[in-house]
Amino acid sequence: LEGDAFGVVGFTEQPGVLLITDLNEHDRRALFKLDMATSKVVETVFSHEKYDVASVDFAPGTDRLISVGYWADVWTVHYFDDEERQDQESLGRIYPGKQARVVSRDKSRTKLIVRVESPSSSPAYYYFDIAKNVYAPLGSAYPQLDGMT
Repeated sequence: LEGDAFGVVGFTEQPGVLLITDLNEHDRRALFKLDMATSKVVETVFSHEKYDVASVDFAPGTDRLISVGYWADVWTVHYFDDEERQDQESLGRIYPGKQARVVSRDKSRTKLIVRVESPSSSPAYYYFDIAKNVYAPLGSAYPQLDGMT
């Protein structure tokens, strides 16, 4: 358990089991469960033959795994949580033709920060309060570049 690809991601909901990253059989960074008592990998959580795991997301304030993300031609997310996947599908309907993803949410799952971008628009951030039906733009990165592609 060493090398450039090895990393400890965090605890799991299982006592004595950690999430780690390491290389898979295709030399790509993958996500595994490691038994702390034996220092052995006990499960492959997510592995891809072409792409490296680039992010691992947990439910706020918990050890519950929600998703992993990786760069294919575009940012791609694999969900382990159906509710999160449904939220993402809803964002896709709100922002057709753009990439929209939740970058943060509160524990109640009703307040979201969403990042939206496309090849012709720089990243913009939005606040959603689902319970109060409130939507507010927060700001944009590099607005001077919008429409220049």
